[in-house]
Amino acid sequence: MTEPSSGSKPKRPVVVPAIALVMATALGITALMDGFDEAPKEEPKVLAEGGKIDQKLYETEFLGAKVTFQKAPNEYAKDHRYLDIMLKVTNKGTATTWTGTPWAGSEKSGSGYGESLIVKEPVLTTSPTLEVAGEQRSTLLHPGVPTQVLLRYELDLRAKAPEQVVINVAGFEETEDEYDGTTRWEAAGEKVTKPDPLTMEGLTAPMTGDDRPRAYNMIKAIAKVTLTVKPQEAS
Repeated sequence: MTEPSSGSKPKRPVVVPAIALVMATALGITALMDGFDEAPKEEPKVLAEGGKIDQKLYETEFLGAKVTFQKAPNEYAKDHRYLDIMLKVTNKGTATTWTGTPWAGSEKSGSGYGESLIVKEPVLTTSPTLEVAGEQRSTLLHPGVPTQVLLRYELDLRAKAPEQVVINVAGFEETEDEYDGTTRWEAAGEKVTKPDPLTMEGLTAPMTGDDRPRAYNMIKAIAKVTLTVKPQEAS
């Protein structure tokens, strides 16, 4: 991959030879999909509580993790217990963005800012919320404003609370659409086709169905963050 020259718009990275793209198109590749690379070529930075990472579009500081108990307000409601991961996020771009959602497994894509986050440990099966912390619920990240963001997973009331949380974090890159020239930010990764159209598996793959060749953005982790989970607090 080559770096763009000074002052020019960054180009979309190309990692598949042109002949492979032609053959892949003939086999019926779908729109680009995402996957979180489980074995990046470069070792990610190792961070702990208080660590910061520059993601190009964002800067994130990892403030900590804790278990929060929320007592039911009345006899008709239920108690809740949460794993809370506290972040401070600064939008370094020029447009307001949104928090989105983190990944749910290495092949279940996140969105917005959350596209850069995947919780590796513990294994969490509930759907999280990713919102600006505070009484007023918001998902907006305004340019240049350091914002406290809360990533929250509900826990079973009777289950043992996790002792630590491990999060893989990706960066972002600005890419140019090769058809209409528009630019957008997306999680940084390597563009690959699965199965590879230059292999026998790719050449014999069906043109339709779940087994047809697909283009993927294999997102790369640039940091691995380990946070010690603080004991349960009441809210």
